[in-house]
Amino acid sequence: MKVVEFEPNRMLAMEIHDGPVIMYGRTTFEAINEHQTEITTIIDKPWMDERTDKTFMNN
Repeated sequence: MKVVEFEPNRMLAMEIHDGPVIMYGRTTFEAINEHQTEITTIIDKPWMDERTDKTFMNN
């Protein structure tokens, strides 16, 4: 994993390499109030298309 962007307390973006497979991830952190934070994670898998077997994602 390689961190490609970082803003303390706000955002982290990364490239994830697993053998020949590469994925891109971005996680954002947004304070809702003093005791709660909303975390949003987006993962881009450019190698995955409509023909890819996605059954492993159901577990």
